[in-house]
Parts: sequence; C-alpha cells; structure tokens
Amino acid sequence: MASKSTPKPANKGTANGPSKGQKPKSEKPKSEEPKSQKPKYMVFIVVLSIVLWFAVAGLGFFIALGCLFTNSLYIIQVHSNDTTPVQVQVGYFGTCVSTDAIVSDVYSNTTNTTCVQNIQYDDDELLVSQFMAEIRDKNPSTNMSAIEEPLGKILPVAEQLRRNAFPGSLPISFLVIYILSIIFFWILLASSNHSRTYRAIFAITALLNSYGLTIGFIMATTTVKASMALIFPSQDDTGTIQDGIFVTQNTAFQTFQWITVGLSVALQLCISLAFVLRRLSCS
Repeated sequence: MASKSTPKPANKGTANGPSKGQKPKSEKPKSEEPKSQKPKYMVFIVVLSIVLWFAVAGLGFFIALGCLFTNSLYIIQVHSNDTTPVQVQVGYFGTCVSTDAIVSDVYSNTTNTTCVQNIQYDDDELLVSQFMAEIRDKNPSTNMSAIEEPLGKILPVAEQLRRNAFPGSLPISFLVIYILSIIFFWILLASSNHSRTYRAIFAITALLNSYGLTIGFIMATTTVKASMALIFPSQDDTGTIQDGIFVTQNTAFQTFQWITVGLSVALQLCISLAFVLRRLSCS
C-alpha cells in the first residue's frame, strides 16, 4: 500500500507573511527634492519698479532740461516794471527771454521767446549782446531798441541767481547716482550668487542709492527755500529783489520736484520689497 504523503507546513516567514520574531520591512519613502516656489507678487513688484523708474527718469530729465529749449518749465522768473515787458526765465542749464515788443506794435500781446543754453555762452562777450543776437536771429520782428535797456538790467541778475542759487550739479547728480543705482539693484536681484563680492557690491549700491535719494530731497528743499528767500518781502509769488527788479517763483516747478522725490521713495520701497520676497522664497 502506498503511504499517504503528509503536506509540509507552509513557511510562515515567506508566503503567508513574516514569521514570529521577524519585523516587517517598511518601505522607505522616496525623497522628494524641494521645489523652488516663485514668490508671490514678485512679477508685479518688478513691473511696478520699472514703471516708477521710467517716471522718475522722465520727470528728472524734464526738470533738469527746463529752459534749455523752451520756457515751459522754469525755476524762477525775473522781470522789471519798465514800459516794455521783458521776462527772463531761469532754468538749471538754460535761460529764456520772453518779450512782447515787436516792430509793428510795441503793446502787442504776441509773446516771443528765445532760449539760450548755458554751454553756448561766450565769456569774452557780454551776455546781453549774446542774447540780443539770438533774439534778432530767432525773432526778427522784435523791437530790439525797446528791450535792450530792460534786458541789460534783468539778465545779469538772473544769471547770478542761476549760478549761485540754483546750480545744475544737483539734478545731474540725482539722475546719475539714483537712476544707475536702481539698475544695479535689478542686476543684483536677478543674480543667484551670494559671495563676498556680491555682498560688497550690494552694500556700495545701497549706499549710493541712499546718497542719490538724499540729493533729491536737498534739491527740492533748496529750490523752495531759495525761492521763498528771493521773493521776501512778497506779494503772492512775486517779490522785489532790487529796485525795479522783481522775482516770481514757479510753484508748478516745485510741485514737479516733490512728485519726483515721492516717486523715488516709492521706487525704493518696491526694490526693498523685491529683495525681501526673494529672501523668503529661498528660505
């Protein structure tokens, strides 16, 4: 008789699971590399800073180049109480002469304006003679004999004020230092290198940027204070600087300067916020 074969017990440690005394093997979770998240609102902040940069640069150049080609934006206006109305508008890099005197009608309401850039001045020739020649070339209908005397009295005063009270170095320093420092901030913002050289360049850029912003405040403040001092004692925006010579301040020019300073502060805050957001995204 054939003997019955007894079935072998199943290996509890293999098919049916781990045997007693054996610990179950736990699967190790797959290591996931942290994904770099783009900081929220970063694109908006950068775009806003670019818009503000163009606004500050445009207003800065508009202020600096006032009276260079037109008398649309001047710092102060010097005029006299002579019969023939002559006004001299003073800018940082140019001076304009406006007069109503024409050959056909001395009392005409037609205003002719002639602007001369400071770089065109010839030190070997009288300033009044240079302006008379420019006025004659640009506006041949001007009655030159009627404006020669008041112009000779007003123009030297206006030129002294331009040189001593409103130097052109202020707007140029503000534009060069502040505007260029913002460009360097953008370059540093896009860089991922945080070496010692990076930190040194960042410190120098921040110092120059603060210095440029300080120049903007000084420029706006000195314009207001100097204009107020020139028109004292004043009647509205006009005051007497000499016997028969009057100075009128341009409040619109001062408003443009303070708007430029305000936009510069907003631009500075945008750049600072952009660096803070990038720092948070890296942590």
